This record gives sequence, C-alpha cells and structure tokens, in this order.
Amino acid sequence: MWFALLLLAGPSVLVLLVRHFEELTRLQDVRELSRIPMLFMLFPVVLPLVCLLYGSGLIGSEVEGRTLVYLVTRQMRRQTVLLVRFVAVALFLVVLLDLAVVAVHLCTVAGRDIASLNEVAA
Repeated sequence: MWFALLLLAGPSVLVLLVRHFEELTRLQDVRELSRIPMLFMLFPVVLPLVCLLYGSGLIGSEVEGRTLVYLVTRQMRRQTVLLVRFVAVALFLVVLLDLAVVAVHLCTVAGRDIASLNEVAA
C-alpha cells in the first residue's frame, strides 16, 4: 500500500517542485501546471501501475492462501466471490485516485491569489 501511495503522490511532488522554481503569473499557467502531471503522469502511468499492483495482489492472495483451487473446483459461484473482491479493490483505488487528483489541485492553487491572476489574464 505504501508503494501505491508513493506513486500517487508523485504528481503532487512534481507540481510542488515546479511551483518552487518557477513563478507563474497567468491563470492559464496555473491550469497547465495541474493539468500536465495529471494527463501525462497520473492517468497513463501511475494509475495502470497501481491497478496492476492491486490486481496481482487480488489473485496472488488466493494462490498464496490455497483458496484459488477451492474457488475453481467447488460448485459455488466463483464469479461472485471474485467480483466482490474486485469491486472492493476498485472502490479503494477510486478513492485513492480521487485523493491524488485533489492533492495535485491543492498543490497547484494553495496560497495563490486567484483573483489577481484573473485580473492579469483579463
């Protein structure tokens, strides 16, 4: 779980580094600062890695606990058991992703005077 949280915090750290070294004076620059890490780092790179990590853990826990054979050979509906586990992991990942997006946004706009940036843009 810590590795997934570290991956999801990566775009926020990148935004904070850019904010530290570059002074943004236009509102469009502030928008781009939050959009670029999310579009090019969070969604296409970090999200698939986190999903692979938790997806393999979902099946790996069944193999390790030797319950995968039980799910496959018994007459019980294994689709139901795996679906419930999948939905639980999916909900957890959605919450983590939402928190990561909110963190990127807060790192972008925290401490900025948006009204003055709007006046400069107008």
